Amino acid sequence: MAMIRFDNQVVLITGAGRGLGAAYAKLFAARGANVGVHDAGVDRLGHGTDPQPANEVVASIREAGGQA
Repeated sequence: MAMIRFDNQVVLITGAGRGLGAAYAKLFAARGANVGVHDAGVDRLGHGTDPQPANEVVASIREAGGQA
């Protein structure tokens, strides 16, 4: 069975800094999508902001040869 590709497509993943969101962002990138990574970086109570989780996912995608 052929793998579904997303070449020349843009995918926006919200909550992409951790967990399933990060996994989906990396999977779409591995399948050719240009991935918009968004994560507010709030804590479990919805307070604060931290761009670091999203930045780490972007770096991981780029290191693997993808675009984010």
